[in-house]
Amino acid sequence: MSAPAPASLEQSIAHLQGLLAEKTAEADYYRQIAEETGRRAMGQLSELQEMVVERNRMMAERDLLLVTERALSSDLEAANQTLLHLANTDALTGVLSRRALFERLSEELARSRRFGRHLAVLMVDIDHFKRVNDNHGHQMGDLVLKSVAGAFFATLRLNDRVGRYGGEEFLAILPEIGAADAFAVAERLRGAIAQLAVQTQDGFVSVTSSIGVAQLNGDERAESLVARADAALYTAKGAGRDCTVIG
Repeated sequence: MSAPAPASLEQSIAHLQGLLAEKTAEADYYRQIAEETGRRAMGQLSELQEMVVERNRMMAERDLLLVTERALSSDLEAANQTLLHLANTDALTGVLSRRALFERLSEELARSRRFGRHLAVLMVDIDHFKRVNDNHGHQMGDLVLKSVAGAFFATLRLNDRVGRYGGEEFLAILPEIGAADAFAVAERLRGAIAQLAVQTQDGFVSVTSSIGVAQLNGDERAESLVARADAALYTAKGAGRDCTVIG
């Protein structure tokens, strides 16, 4: 076999060199594309990371707002409960305020009529209370009122309610109880008040009470029921005080 002609060998080498140049250029082209794609991917990844960071920040702010909202809602509810308690409670004695007392009386009247149950009220007045204030001062008078309120809490049932009607007068609501049983409760209460001894610098102060009892009659209104108890109270005071009268 004879060797190829030099011209033919040169042509082959040139052809191969041309092919190599083309492949090298093609490789460079794809490398550039790969590098550009990589740069774009890195840019998109960086943007995605920034978006994730921003999303986490926004979620953290949202969670903080939710916690703050719940805390504010809880504080508002607590404030409303405090205001409701203050509105419904006599600040000095802790018994129901006059407004809350009549709201409860209206509820008990409606329940008594609906179910045909007994209902009675006690109107209680501290005898000669003005003498306590005049002889020992108003601070001692306040202590006596608090002590009398404590006697109510210790004597009445859990479902009974008592409120400050005005000054040294208290009104007790006794659900599901008739006049005779209400009289017995009033007598126990009167005895408990008489046993109170409030200490002063000059010794102990004791008080007595007069009590009027009234039982609900049919469709009687709250004002009428309270008025009858009040009238019975004044009868008790006219009878010498420290006694109970059924109206």
